[in-house]
Amino acid sequence: MTGFALGVSAGVAAAAVVSLLIGGRRLWYRFALRRLARRRQHRVRSVLARNFGPPDRPRRRWLNRHRRNLLANSFRVRLGARYPRSDDAEEARGADELLRHIARHGSRVYLVNAESGFGKTTLGMTLSLLPPCEGLTPLYVDLADADREDPLAEIEAILERLWTREEGRPSGRPLFVIDAMNETVDPFRFCERLALKGADLDRADAKLLFLFSFRHRSYPARVRRALLAHELGPIEEIELLFDLGTDSDLAFFPELLPRSGRLVDAKRLRHELRAYCERFTTGALSREDLAAYVRWRGPRKVADPRRAPSPGSLRFEAIVGAGLIPGPALDKMCDLAFALLSEEVTASSYAEITSTGYAKRDVRAWVEQSGLDGFVRCDEQYVRFQGETTVRVLSALSVARRLSVGSSPLDLRGRTSYDVCAPYLQPATQWTTGDGEDDPGGALVSIADAISEALRGRDAPYSFYATAFCSDRQGVFGDCRRDLDTALFRQMIVAIDEDRGQTCKESLETAGRSRGEPTLDPVLDQLFEVMAAYSRRAVTLLLETMTESPAPLVKSQAAYLLLDWVENVPVPLRERDQRALETIPGRLPEDEGNLHFRFHEVEILEKLVERFSDLPELNAAVLAKAEKIAGSQPDRVAAPEVGGIYENCQRLVTKRAEYLLHPDPREQVRSDMVESTWGCMADIEGDPSFRELGRAGADELRLECWEVTLSLAAWLCPRTHRTLEITSFVETALEHPFWIVRWWAFDGLLKISRAARRAERKVLAEKCLRRATEQLCASVEPMGVKHRQCALTKRLLDDGDVEASQAARRALREAFDRHLSGHRKHVFTEGYYEVMGTSPDGYLSEFFRRMAELVPTASR
Repeated sequence: MTGFALGVSAGVAAAAVVSLLIGGRRLWYRFALRRLARRRQHRVRSVLARNFGPPDRPRRRWLNRHRRNLLANSFRVRLGARYPRSDDAEEARGADELLRHIARHGSRVYLVNAESGFGKTTLGMTLSLLPPCEGLTPLYVDLADADREDPLAEIEAILERLWTREEGRPSGRPLFVIDAMNETVDPFRFCERLALKGADLDRADAKLLFLFSFRHRSYPARVRRALLAHELGPIEEIELLFDLGTDSDLAFFPELLPRSGRLVDAKRLRHELRAYCERFTTGALSREDLAAYVRWRGPRKVADPRRAPSPGSLRFEAIVGAGLIPGPALDKMCDLAFALLSEEVTASSYAEITSTGYAKRDVRAWVEQSGLDGFVRCDEQYVRFQGETTVRVLSALSVARRLSVGSSPLDLRGRTSYDVCAPYLQPATQWTTGDGEDDPGGALVSIADAISEALRGRDAPYSFYATAFCSDRQGVFGDCRRDLDTALFRQMIVAIDEDRGQTCKESLETAGRSRGEPTLDPVLDQLFEVMAAYSRRAVTLLLETMTESPAPLVKSQAAYLLLDWVENVPVPLRERDQRALETIPGRLPEDEGNLHFRFHEVEILEKLVERFSDLPELNAAVLAKAEKIAGSQPDRVAAPEVGGIYENCQRLVTKRAEYLLHPDPREQVRSDMVESTWGCMADIEGDPSFRELGRAGADELRLECWEVTLSLAAWLCPRTHRTLEITSFVETALEHPFWIVRWWAFDGLLKISRAARRAERKVLAEKCLRRATEQLCASVEPMGVKHRQCALTKRLLDDGDVEASQAARRALREAFDRHLSGHRKHVFTEGYYEVMGTSPDGYLSEFFRRMAELVPTASR
């Protein structure tokens, strides 16, 4: 009996042990996802500590929970971000808040876009360090090392390991944070493989988050199309933000200082960073730029941001100072990086390299001999550069080397994709030429001559060299810099005058013939990039051009660019900007009788009064100059076929100057101007030569009359009741064969819309908006025009007037649906193919990217 009881007890105990083992195994498996996440965190934590932590401290200890939370809270994103911004767009402060948003919303796929250097990769890694939120566990997946033939291997392995076992499904659901999609992976192949794993993704209730840089112009759109084609939506777009004016964005920067630097007050450091940023006009500095400055300043209690090297110099030195060895091997690697820069990638297969005549062993030898072991890695199939900054620095060295032998790379012409390496050109030039002991200044003079020679023609790389000159104040070009600045502006203005003499058809045909790859044409798009780079420094150059150039058209284009700066200078004014503004009225020539130039002069004076009425001395100088212009003798033309309308336009400019001088009463002036403008419109409409322009000298005069009449019509339209006739005239100009006339008409419609909205004439405002957005989405025009149309439309969408922004959003959405959604997009593309005679996909890629930002859900 006792033995029987013992046997029963032993059996019960054995059953209990087996049950516990089975239960323990199931429990162990239930937490498999969390354990996997913790194991993967070790590598991510090590990378972050290596990037941000001091080299003399244990890396794992440095990135503790406190620093992780600081890092997570320093990120800020705009949820559901597209332009125009949807009404329900929100900002999430902190990576944890972003994770919470993804966990609670129904979208399966999220696309995070960021400006280069804003920290998208760091955001992805930081997400993977956070604890699960409502069961959603982030897993960082870096595709930089992925195999092009099997890009989904890592994700497939995770799904196979955790969600196909008999034990059942583990606790939680994965969020795959996918980075470096653009390196070697074909997005369509990737999404095709992803669709085949759809059942596994559904079983795991997985979500996908892709990280992209805005520099990758085509990849986000291609991934979006591929995902939707395989029914892997819905998709939500998110924008990673960074702003020096937001303290939370700067919260992590004190952690970058060595321990002895803790004496630096965080508030003082933020003030220092803002002072450093104000030095540079080539765009807002990124998170990586400021991190480079913080590392440079080190633990010192006080640092002078005015004397600090530029971000380009600091990041250049971080790579070149690590032991690069000058020589043929480095030259080869720099040329390879330059080739990759235009392709938006940081890796190249050996097959692509060997097609140029080099073997795999040659590439491996180049890496070793050039000292790039820490920045370039060679695996079995690919040569992989460490990141975008490495590619850009080496590309700048490639450009500098070619300049040193007397020529600028032809690939720079007509393209802006290489502009991202321009901030590194000055330090690259200095490094390439050495200390100049053998030939003091001779090498730099030779480089300056090569740049001057490159700055000629309609497709010259004006924006590239403008960014290079303005990104760094270390004065590498010495005494040549002044001549280079002047040459750049003079030649660019000459180019726009040549360019405006083309029809849309001629411009597109030229782009289609350009070395097998359509280039940006015309130069119009680069004009404003150059102005953004020079900012207030352009004022002096433009004023000198206006006073010294003998060509009236060159003077007038300089005045047009100066008007753009006056319209867009930030308010409230900085002291230097105000000083620059105050120099303008006194230096404008009042004795120039050319119609085009006088017209832009008056526009500049009007804009100064409109935007800066609180500056009495400036306004007094403006009125004094307007009085002189109104009393000056305008030019008369000898061409009888345009003489009458030309003189009418001259009188209109004089009346507009008088209108500025005599604010009360204005009715008589207004009536006179309406009648005169109406007469000019009738003359243009009644003369066929104003539409079918040739190449005769009188046609340049006709273009001047077109610009003045269109601008005055747009200015008067909201101020008169004869709106139907005026808007009809402006809309008809949108169909003119010459792109420059279309551009003036498009700009005029948006000006009418804004002015009509301020005058509470909503019907007129919305009518003009609808026609302008129709032109943007439907008309086949050169890309320079399209890009500027996008820029003006974005400015309107970002207007502080909520009602105006919503009206513009509706008009743009309707026009997009009619002309660019679904199969209609192919019809639009076919229109370009018919004119260009070649595939326009590359030519249109940047336009479609900009439209995807402008229009909500544009990719659907």
